[in-house]
Parts: sequence; structure tokens; C-alpha cells
Amino acid sequence: MRRLFLLAAVSTIVLASTVNAVAIDKQKTASVYFRGHGGNVVCGAFSTSGAPTLLECGTVDQLKPAPPHPSAKSCGGLDFAGNRIRLAASGGPFGFCTGDVGVLARIDSAPRLAYGTTRQAGPFRCTSSVAWLTCKNGSGRGFSISRTRWHPVS
Repeated sequence: MRRLFLLAAVSTIVLASTVNAVAIDKQKTASVYFRGHGGNVVCGAFSTSGAPTLLECGTVDQLKPAPPHPSAKSCGGLDFAGNRIRLAASGGPFGFCTGDVGVLARIDSAPRLAYGTTRQAGPFRCTSSVAWLTCKNGSGRGFSISRTRWHPVS
């Protein structure tokens, strides 16, 4: 009887682990990283099943002007990311709060876009020029970003 109980307990643990693994596998995540030709701006496009597609670009320096600030309440104690800006599949660019370095972790390793080159990542289209890396979403809204500056584009 004791062995039967032990076998049932082990089977339940294995089954629960398998169910959790299947649930995790269904959450497909795709990430694409690249940076402007000068290497000062890095971007990442992210898509997870069940979550909106997102583009995040950043630099090691604070951006001027500062990206739009989210409300303090929405930050939940996290720091404002004044050196990064985000863009959803539609709508304009927005600032955000975070507790990590985000795309900046790839600033030395992401492939560079040659000047005049365009990179399509999901609904986002980013073009590298001498002065800016310009990214737009499917609705034609977006931003241009350099080492220290950014501005919205439409």
C-alpha cells in the first residue's frame, strides 16, 4: 500500500510538471535585436503569443527630450527608463518604467544596420541613416533616435 501511494505521488508530480512544461511551450516568444550603424542605439522587437508586439530602442545616455513619462502609479516603484523608448504595433511612441537594462544588454552584440539599410521586424520598419535610426509601426507612427536625442515621426 505504501509503495502504491508513493507511485501515485510521483506520477502526480510528473504529470503536473508535464502540464506546466506544455503551458510554457505554448507561450512562443520571438525576439529580434539590431543596432544603428554607429552602434550607439540598440533596438529589440518582441512578440509573445497572447501579448502585443513591441519595439524598444535605447542608448546608454539619457534621451532629450525625455520620453513621455508614465504615471507614478503605473510604475509601481520601478524607475523611469529615460534612455529608452517603446512603440507598439499601432499608436505613437511611449516611455515606460523598468527594473532592468532591457535592450541595452545587447548594445555590444546586436548586428549593425548599414547606413541606408532598413530592417523589418514584425510590424516595425527601422531605417538607419547617418544621423538617426528611424522606426515606424504599421500605422506609420514612430520615432527617430540618436545617441542622445529622439523625436516622434508620423
